[in-house]
Amino acid sequence: MSTPERSLDVKRYEAGLDGLRGADRIAFIEAHPAEHAVVVKRIREAAARSEKRLADRQAQTGARHLMGLDGKVYPRGAHLPYEVWHRILEMRRDGYSMRKIAAAVGCSVGTVHRIVKNYCLPD
Repeated sequence: MSTPERSLDVKRYEAGLDGLRGADRIAFIEAHPAEHAVVVKRIREAAARSEKRLADRQAQTGARHLMGLDGKVYPRGAHLPYEVWHRILEMRRDGYSMRKIAAAVGCSVGTVHRIVKNYCLPD
């Protein structure tokens, strides 16, 4: 079978597999072993490429950094300077929202929440 016919069969296979659940899905996969093998091979190749890109990116940034699911590189175990903590608490006391504080300071909203929760004294 030529390559264009094979890719057409795989496309038909993927379209036929959509919407099937449970025993119907298993029966469909067992009825089309060649197409299933091609799809599984493509998935494994894509996963291997993704893992390689992740390893390359982490090697470029060094061991002290971590790549998130969004593709951004985050410092691992980085600590905010005292001035930033002070500014976060000051802005919160002035009535700024957590998101505006995070945008102004340049850290995540979760970091702002943690600092405010742990270090902000009630008025």
